[in-house]
Amino acid sequence: MDADDWCDHGSLADTLIVAPPGCGKTELLSRRAAACIRAGHLPDSRRILALTFTNKARDNLISRLADHAGPSFRRWITVVNFHGLALHLYHRHRYVLGDPVRELLPDDRALRSIERRVFDDFNVPRPVQQEIRVIIRDAKAGPFTDGEVIDRLEEVGSEPALEYERLLR
Repeated sequence: MDADDWCDHGSLADTLIVAPPGCGKTELLSRRAAACIRAGHLPDSRRILALTFTNKARDNLISRLADHAGPSFRRWITVVNFHGLALHLYHRHRYVLGDPVRELLPDDRALRSIERRVFDDFNVPRPVQQEIRVIIRDAKAGPFTDGEVIDRLEEVGSEPALEYERLLR
């Protein structure tokens, strides 16, 4: 069944596609979402939630949606990974939870400021900056304590990555 056929039936039922890597799941879902929008099967009060596991998958899906549904696809489709969805839900409903945790977390501007400071202090050239971001991401990839993350960064030996983590704390 083609992605356009799914929307000809007017069905916007939940969809789960299970297949091994490289089979075209992302392409199919982006085409289906675009077809539903083009066919007018998405009422103004409804949106599509596309939920991914990783930032890489999210970025890939965003790129495909822009190709198939056009640059205004965000009017109808929200694309986030699980962490982004959790943060969004927490941010929207924290008043109910009465939990001040979010206020303790740095916002994106603060994180970028720390990153810029470290890159400037260590004279990190722009082409190397992404490598340091990957080192930090890899050190945090797993259920590690703050101390374990520092230990992992020390093993790699990246002083800028270590300084970033120290300033973050």
